[in-house]
Amino acid sequence: MRQITLTITLLVLALVGGEHSAFAALTLKEAERLALEKDPAVAQLLAESSALSQKAIADGSLKDPKLTLGVVSVPLDTFDMEQEAMTQEKIGIQQGFPRGDTLKLERQQTDSMAQQKRLAAELENRKIVQEVRIAYQDVVYQQLAYQSIQASQKFLKQLMEIVEFRYSSGKASRQDFMEASLAHSRTADRLLKVKNQEDAARARLSKWIPREAAFGKLASSFVDLPVLPPRAEMDSRLAKHPVMQMADQQIQTQGLDLLKAKEQYKPGWMIDASYGYRQGDNPNKTPRSDFVSLMVSMDMPLFTENRQDRLHDARRIQVQAAEWGRDDRLRTLASDLELHHAEYLRLEERLQVFAKQLLPEAKQYTETAMVSYQSGVADLTSVMRAHLAELAIRLDQLEIRYKRLVTQARLLFIVGEQG
Repeated sequence: MRQITLTITLLVLALVGGEHSAFAALTLKEAERLALEKDPAVAQLLAESSALSQKAIADGSLKDPKLTLGVVSVPLDTFDMEQEAMTQEKIGIQQGFPRGDTLKLERQQTDSMAQQKRLAAELENRKIVQEVRIAYQDVVYQQLAYQSIQASQKFLKQLMEIVEFRYSSGKASRQDFMEASLAHSRTADRLLKVKNQEDAARARLSKWIPREAAFGKLASSFVDLPVLPPRAEMDSRLAKHPVMQMADQQIQTQGLDLLKAKEQYKPGWMIDASYGYRQGDNPNKTPRSDFVSLMVSMDMPLFTENRQDRLHDARRIQVQAAEWGRDDRLRTLASDLELHHAEYLRLEERLQVFAKQLLPEAKQYTETAMVSYQSGVADLTSVMRAHLAELAIRLDQLEIRYKRLVTQARLLFIVGEQG
């Protein structure tokens, strides 16, 4: 008999466990993973980076040589290829060589642009993780607010039943009953409002993950985010932010443009080699000799005032502009860090006040008012005022917890995660 009972118990546990697994809540980590896997913007940036990496190899290579074919010095009266000694059938090849290290610099510049795209993809990943965390925690916040209001609705319903009993016994007025009924009915509207806000948060989450996941089961309480690094370490991490690394790459790209401008003061080269085949014989009856030609041409950057000098000045100014842009981005990041860190500390302090003072006092106030009302010392208004004040404090605490997590997500976007 014991064995049969044990077998039935195990089967029930297995079924319960299987049901729980089938409807397991989507964790925040899983939501982040889904968002990063499916985002088309990141895929686009990585594809563009790969394309630029391939282009860099082409940019660093010499242009294809040119093949020339033709006939030279053909007499127009007879078109006889053997009549004149200078008539030739000619084949040649030309190869150009750009100025100085231009090819090397162009390859480095395109590689720098590819790196900027990779950093842009990393920045996009950070943004996605931040937005998913905020939307996910918002859904949890609305769910917890719904539960608090729902609990308040149950309390008001019980209070209404007490008032109704006291009214039937002649110990309460009709006004008390209507007041309790109205307060109970208003909670229904508040529940609908919170449900609408939850749907909006899930809709924002569905931008990053599949809709069925966003509108499915999520965590039942707030999810802890990665620990923030010490404040002293946060400032040093700003230089490693993708925005700053992109700015550094932009400076490098403009610097390579400046080096390319300096190469314009050097000559470019062109080599032309050709072979001329001649038909016919010399006057002494010996076969005419073929011709070989080799020519070298070069640019002569003699008049640089309106071209090379102006280009060099323009590139130098662009480097300065890129450096100022980097300083501006660093200033913006530092300001955002200061703002969010101060807000995070204040929210932590407010949570301590709520946990140690406001919530215990509000709960005691409600209990005291309820006992006083049942004893006939206080009126219904005092009870409802105390209860609604407690509800407001609980909702405020939830909002502060949510805002703290939002601020923490923004700080993690700025300074990155440890490890």
